[in-house]
Amino acid sequence: MQLLQILKLVAFPRDAIFICASSLCIAPPFLVAMVALHHSVPPEKRVYTHAALLFSSMYATYVSLNYVVQLATVIPAALHGGLGELQVLEQRRTRSSGTLMLWATSAWGPQR
Repeated sequence: MQLLQILKLVAFPRDAIFICASSLCIAPPFLVAMVALHHSVPPEKRVYTHAALLFSSMYATYVSLNYVVQLATVIPAALHGGLGELQVLEQRRTRSSGTLMLWATSAWGPQR
């Protein structure tokens, strides 16, 4: 979708609707995968997967609420002439999460 945005083949609001709707669909399978992982590890390792389950639940709750707000409130308000007080909820800003993840993965490099 982002490549289509760069090439100017898809524009607002369709790009935002597609991104929010598809992102909303990611959380439930991720949570199911974490439950499956939890039940597949030995009992002595389950303390770690239990913590992962808790954080996964927090993630799923947060993104579900967030993307529902985007789809039901922010995008329609933007289409009807402006966000006004809802501007604080708008998420069409550039993010550098890819850069942050690349930086974070350097922690897994060889240890001295």
